[in-house]
Amino acid sequence: MTTSPREQTTAEWVAVHNVVFPVGGDSTVLPLYVDEGSGTPAPTPDTLPANQRQLFGLLRDSLHAEVRGSGGTRISYERRGVRLEPHTRISFATYFNAFPAAYWQEHTDVATVRLVVDVEGSARIDLFRSNARGKYVRIESRSAHDGRAEFEVPLRSFGDGGWLWFDLETDAEAASMSAAEWSVPVSSRHRGPTRLTVAIPSFNMPEACLDQIRRFDDHPETMAVVSRVVIVDQGTRRLREAPDFDETAARLGDRLTVIEQANLGGSGGFSRGMAEMLADETSDAVLLLDDDAEAEPESVIRAARFNDFTRQPLIVGGHMLNANARTVLHSFGETLNFDSFWWEPVDRQLAMLDFRNRSIRTTPSLSKRIDVAYNGWWMCLVPREVAERIGLSLPLFIKWDDAEYSLRAGAAGIGTVSLPGMAAWHVPWDEKDDGLDWQAYFHQRNRWVAALLHSPHRRGGSLVRKSFASDLKHLLSMQYTASRLRGDALTDVLRGPRHMDGTLASSAARARRIASEMRDGALITERAAYPAVAPHQKGVRHVRVRPQRNIVTFVVNAVRGIAHQLRPVRANAPQDRVRSVDAKWWRLSGMDVALVGNAAGSGVWEYRRDRTTFRRELRRSIRSHVLLYVRWNRVSAAYRADAGNLASAERWWSIFRNEDKA
Repeated sequence: MTTSPREQTTAEWVAVHNVVFPVGGDSTVLPLYVDEGSGTPAPTPDTLPANQRQLFGLLRDSLHAEVRGSGGTRISYERRGVRLEPHTRISFATYFNAFPAAYWQEHTDVATVRLVVDVEGSARIDLFRSNARGKYVRIESRSAHDGRAEFEVPLRSFGDGGWLWFDLETDAEAASMSAAEWSVPVSSRHRGPTRLTVAIPSFNMPEACLDQIRRFDDHPETMAVVSRVVIVDQGTRRLREAPDFDETAARLGDRLTVIEQANLGGSGGFSRGMAEMLADETSDAVLLLDDDAEAEPESVIRAARFNDFTRQPLIVGGHMLNANARTVLHSFGETLNFDSFWWEPVDRQLAMLDFRNRSIRTTPSLSKRIDVAYNGWWMCLVPREVAERIGLSLPLFIKWDDAEYSLRAGAAGIGTVSLPGMAAWHVPWDEKDDGLDWQAYFHQRNRWVAALLHSPHRRGGSLVRKSFASDLKHLLSMQYTASRLRGDALTDVLRGPRHMDGTLASSAARARRIASEMRDGALITERAAYPAVAPHQKGVRHVRVRPQRNIVTFVVNAVRGIAHQLRPVRANAPQDRVRSVDAKWWRLSGMDVALVGNAAGSGVWEYRRDRTTFRRELRRSIRSHVLLYVRWNRVSAAYRADAGNLASAERWWSIFRNEDKA
C-alpha cells in the first residue's frame, strides 16, 4: 500500500476534514478512527443460508451494525491510507473520521460538502448520514476500481444534528484506500486561509514541551496552517536548559518562540500567547493548548479550516479525550448551571463515553448538535477579531479563565463552538484534588468573580446558598486547608477588583504557603510514613452515619455531624482509612481523625478534627456570604466597571514588563 499526498486545495474546493488513522500506528486508539466492526469479515452470499442470499443487500448493513470484532485484524494502515483483506468491511462512523455536518450547516454558509475517496484495487463505498435522533440511513453507494469515487451531499437537513460517513468494503480481492477527504467550496469562505499562533503555557514540564515541538515537526501538513509555536515558559525548570532542547528546537527553526516569564498561571500564559498573536501580523488566530495536552494533529488543521468558513468569528474549542483511558471521550461540551454558577457537562450521556464499546451508530445522543456555554483551554482557537474586540483573559491565575472568557464573548454576541473531530488527550479533572489543595483559593475566588460579572440572576441565584453549603461540607470533612483558602478568597472578592492589582504572581505563592502550613494540606506519599489506623480507641465515640439517599438521611447526617464538632476530640490515631471516592462529608463528619486517599492514588491526607478551626472558619464563612448577598449589586457593579481594563492587552503588556523587571 502506498499513501500519496493529495492537493489540499483545488480551484473550487478545499479539504477541511481529512480521513486519518492513529499517529504512529497506535492501535489502542483505533476505535476513535475506525468503527468497532473494523477488520471483521463482511457478510457475503457464501456466508449466508441459501434462503437468505436474495436478501444479501438488505442484510449486509443490518448485520454489519451488530458485528463486534477484534478490530484491525484484517486491515493494515498508515496515517492517510488503509489496506483491506478480501471480504472485509470497515466503517468511518467514528469520532475522528465522520464529518460533523450539523456544525458546518449551523455555523457556515457551506451548502454542499464533497467526499473524495481514492482506491487501489476494487472496493465498494457506501455513504451514510444520521439525523438528530441518531437514526442513520445509506444515501448512496458506488464501486471504485483503481480510481476515485466522488460524492456530493447538500447541507440542508442537519439543522438539529447529524453526521456523514462512509463504509469501505472489499469483495474477493484485497484493496487499499490511499486517501479520503471531505471538502467544501472555496467560494463559501469568509476569511483566511487561517494562519495560527499556537500558544502553549508551561510550568516545569520541559519534557512535555519537547514532545509538543516534535509532534508539530512530525506533521508538516499541520505546520502548513501554523505561523509559529509560542511556548510561554513560567517554571523554574527552564525549557532551554532541558537535554535535547537545541536539537529539538532546531526542527522548527524561527517558527518556534520560547518566552520566559514569571509564573502568571494559565491566564497569564494564555494571555501572553494571545498578545503575541495580536502583535504578529502574519497570524489570524491563536490556538491555546495546554503543555500536557496531546492534540490530534489533524485537529489543528480542522480548527483553522472551520475558522475560515464560520459566518462570523467564533471561539472554536476541541473536546477532551482521557489521557489515561485514551478511547474515552471525557468532555463533549461544557455549560454552566447559571443558578448555582457551576460547571457541568452539556449532556451527561456523553460524559465518559468509551469508543471501545460505543460508536456513532449505537449512541444516538452523539448525533445531536450540542451548543455550549464555553470550551476549556486545553485546546481552543480564538480568532484575532475576538481578542481585538473583548481583550485577553482576566488576571485570574488559574480556574474559570476559559469559562469567563466565553461568557464575556457571548455578551458581545460572539459564540463558542465545541467542534466534533477536534480533540486533545488530557488528564481529566476528576483525577485531581485541585479543589482541596492550594488551588481551592482560585476555584472559589474566580467562580465568584465570574458570577459577579455574568450571573443573570438576582443576587447570584442560589450561588450564595450553594457556596456556603460547600464551605460547611469542607468543615464537616475536616478539610481545613480548603476552608481557610476559600475564606481568604471571599475576603478578597469583597475588596473589589483592585485586590488583583500586582498580586497575579504572588497570589499562588501565598496560597501554596498557607496550604503547606496546614496539617491536612501535606500529602503523605511514603507508604511507610502512613499513620497506623486504630478503629477502636478507648473512650472514642464513633458517630454512626448512613449513606445519603434522601432528604431525611441528609438532615440526620448533617445534625449528627454538626453536633459532633462541638464535642472534645478524643482520638489520637486515624479511626479509618477512606478511599478518595468514598470521602463524603457525611462519612467523615463523624470522625476525629481519618486517613483519606488522594484522587491520583499517590498518597493520603491526614484529616484531624479541630473545634477551634471549625468555629472560626464557620463564623467567617457566614459573615462573608451574608455580606456578599447584601452587597451583591455594589460589588458586581465594581467588577463590571473594571473588567475591560483588567482584560485589555495594554494592561497585560504592563504586567509582563513589570514581572520581567522583577
